[in-house]
Amino acid sequence: MTNDIRCSFEGHACRKAICQGEAASFFRTAKGTVWPLCEACGQRHKTVGMAMVQTGRVEASMVVEAKFDIPLEDEGTRKAFEDQDPGRISHVIGIVDMVYQAE
Repeated sequence: MTNDIRCSFEGHACRKAICQGEAASFFRTAKGTVWPLCEACGQRHKTVGMAMVQTGRVEASMVVEAKFDIPLEDEGTRKAFEDQDPGRISHVIGIVDMVYQAE
């Protein structure tokens, strides 16, 4: 299976300086949303997640229950990504962009 999925953060203000564009793995949130991430955005996502737990902005259980680095070839995760509303990701990134640009 070829990698034909773009990273969720491609072109977005909060990560455009590091995003490599092409997804390398999936990230599944504790709420079930599946995000394709490039290697750089995947590493940044882990760092940001831990920082949010340390500052109390996110419950530790949300990060513990999340699944990082799921291979793109994982059929179940790929199907879950394809079946979900694409607006779930873009809505969250839009909020992050607004906060990032306001700083």
